[in-house]
Amino acid sequence: MTNEQLMGKYTRLRQELTQAYADPASSTAHSGLIDRLARELMDLERRIALLQAPPAALVAEPDVPTDRLAA
Repeated sequence: MTNEQLMGKYTRLRQELTQAYADPASSTAHSGLIDRLARELMDLERRIALLQAPPAALVAEPDVPTDRLAA
């Protein structure tokens, strides 16, 4: 999935979760739906974060001077 597709799915899931919470019967009738949507959102957020994270080889270690990274 592209980043744009992931963000579209994220938006849709957030809307569904908001609707499920807004329903007065959400505490009982929609608990399974709310749990499923929350799990899907959590997985999707991880995927989005992984796409946005820099490759591990480019991340500087805090105790290594940046002039030594090029070596």
